[in-house]
Amino acid sequence: MIGLVAQHCGLDLTPYDVAELAYRLEREDLAIPGGSQDQYAAAFGGFNYIEFQPEQVVVNPLRVRDDTVHELEHNMLLAFTGNTRVSDHIIEDQRSRYETGNAEALEGLRAQKELAEQMKVALVRGDVDGFGRLLGEAWSQKRKMSDRITTPIIDKAVETALGCGALGGKVTGAGGGGHLVFVCEFERRHVVAQQLLEMGLTLSEITFSQHGVTTWRGQH
Repeated sequence: MIGLVAQHCGLDLTPYDVAELAYRLEREDLAIPGGSQDQYAAAFGGFNYIEFQPEQVVVNPLRVRDDTVHELEHNMLLAFTGNTRVSDHIIEDQRSRYETGNAEALEGLRAQKELAEQMKVALVRGDVDGFGRLLGEAWSQKRKMSDRITTPIIDKAVETALGCGALGGKVTGAGGGGHLVFVCEFERRHVVAQQLLEMGLTLSEITFSQHGVTTWRGQH
């Protein structure tokens, strides 16, 4: 919407401008709890290593080879649990644990930061299997941040997928429902898909976009 309004008003906004405005609108004006990674990911597109510093955000584009992107798209699955969730209470619980110095939550947070660096290296080097395993480890660490992040259906889906060919998987967003993403072994993706379908989950293909927010004017 910001890109559309900027186009209409003749404003030349950078991806940083768009992301920062989106963040301010959601977090400050509308008072919706959450982080800022989604806004920057959507504004820039592609594969990025994003550094969230106290005074600024720095987006570092990654040179991921085309064959790595194709392999990721082939080996990954996006599964909808069938349940939407309001993430406010999950985010507030994580924030509370962080602010009160909960040891397990802090351990999980630090581990996820280290895993993000390792996942960046795996992507750039084209190690899709290694990336998948790191994704699974990131899920284990994310769970430490709040008891509300996972649910019985999420736990069962992850356990089932790992048992029949997934290298790793995790919930997207704050957790508590929504979607799961898996990286599977090349030859076992169809087996994982069938097992998740039998559990009642809805599956979608994954396609990565190399472009962020894009607007244009129609010809009249």
